[in-house]
Amino acid sequence: MPRGSTRPRSCKPGFWSAGKYSRSRLDTIKAKPLFDGEVRVGIDLLALTSNNITYAVCGDMLRYWEFFPSGKEGWGIVPAWGFGTVCESRTSELPVGERLWGYWPLAPEPNYCPAACRRPR
Repeated sequence: MPRGSTRPRSCKPGFWSAGKYSRSRLDTIKAKPLFDGEVRVGIDLLALTSNNITYAVCGDMLRYWEFFPSGKEGWGIVPAWGFGTVCESRTSELPVGERLWGYWPLAPEPNYCPAACRRPR
């Protein structure tokens, strides 16, 4: 979604079956409110590669399913690398509009509670 546009307050993350990798589905999840110290990041661009399949296949063994729990038994959210933009912030460390590179869930707008912020030198 382009910068400055209104983002929905619910999202449809992609759920993958943690045991049968040919099964997937989209679910609508209402966005949770932000607490002090948290940010909401709008996902701008993700890199989908064969590594994402590895994350799904090895999800239990390498604990990939624990990065972004789905809250639904037998289902997980596959992670991917990419860029996002802070669209809501309850911390001075990451203001709205800040562009981030990171390891994201396949979901349009996750919440995060950053432990520490480090700027590149």
